[in-house]
Amino acid sequence: MLYTLWSKTYFTETPRYILFSYMLSTDSLQLIWSLLAYLVSTVKVNMSNGMCAIFLLVANMLTRISPLNLAVMALERYAAICFPLRHAEIATSKRAGVAIGTIWILASLNALSEFFLFLTKGPPFHLIQIYCLRRELYESNVYIDLNNAFTSIYMVDLSGGAQSLRLKEQYFPFLLMLNCE
Repeated sequence: MLYTLWSKTYFTETPRYILFSYMLSTDSLQLIWSLLAYLVSTVKVNMSNGMCAIFLLVANMLTRISPLNLAVMALERYAAICFPLRHAEIATSKRAGVAIGTIWILASLNALSEFFLFLTKGPPFHLIQIYCLRRELYESNVYIDLNNAFTSIYMVDLSGGAQSLRLKEQYFPFLLMLNCE
């Protein structure tokens, strides 16, 4: 399916299919990463805390990308329904690329903040061998509070994104002119 989406020029130039192929590729990466995590947990592999932190960083980012991508896809369809005559000028492939970059930035905020907090406050990076679990690596309550804060921010972004023009302008620049009333 990815081959078909990437081989035809129509699919690589249409924002809907650009976002769909992006979602398909990131979900495939998440599936592979989850399979790898399952194999590591089944075999009960101990790894250094640094490797575990990197492993959790990627897993956290890939997990947060999917709902954000679905929200952007829904906003693109919202533009197509509310403004069918202006949809071609509102949703362009360049703006889809900007939206994908915004998705990566938003998805990486929580993971990178936890990772940098671990680097500054945690034990030495490669010295401790642990069974890679989130609660083993991030023992402090600061990580729980940080994760709860970012989860709340994501939920507000996802639930209020289609309702507020200000949020659309800030996070989804390819929908600058929407006001479907």
